[in-house]
Amino acid sequence: MVRKQSIVPVACSPSNLKTEAQLPVYNRVSTIKKELGVGIFKSKSGGELIVPYDRKLEEVQGRFFSYDQKTVGPTQYDNRGLRIYMVTKVPTTAPGAMEMHEVRREIIFVTRGRVLWTFEDLYGDTHELEIGVVGDDQSGRNCEGVEIPPYVMHTYRALEESDMFIIANASFHEDDLRDMQYFKTLQTRVMAASA
Repeated sequence: MVRKQSIVPVACSPSNLKTEAQLPVYNRVSTIKKELGVGIFKSKSGGELIVPYDRKLEEVQGRFFSYDQKTVGPTQYDNRGLRIYMVTKVPTTAPGAMEMHEVRREIIFVTRGRVLWTFEDLYGDTHELEIGVVGDDQSGRNCEGVEIPPYVMHTYRALEESDMFIIANASFHEDDLRDMQYFKTLQTRVMAASA
């Protein structure tokens, strides 16, 4: 699959980044916090019932399925929606993700193992979080997760073979997937405009 990296958001074109007052407000890594899932339980059949995410409709509509013009308007596509997927048997040998999104907000829970996440925002701030399965069979186990907003570069490395469960507020679209080069170019423009 070829990833297109040529679309620059209208809000970030050089002519629109003249002053800080004109600069859109982007998500900051300081807002990224570790979340705890609901729990890992024995199911009626004797299997494991893993419940990473359970939220009321008002919270999901008001935050997760909330899109602003900055994230939807500047692009040439509308991929708002729901995508649920898993990444399993993640090895410790190579980093994953290494991307940012303009529309997609992701909630990621580690359902097995431990994963170190590194985040960087368009203002140059960085943040790391280690998430995994916590607790034991005696006291109860649970999976930890993290919510990643748009315009935050994110990379992960499994600290042991791991599985992840992901909920995204957008269907897949290759133009919403931005690599490190695109991110650094956009970050340079944002930092210069806010200097």
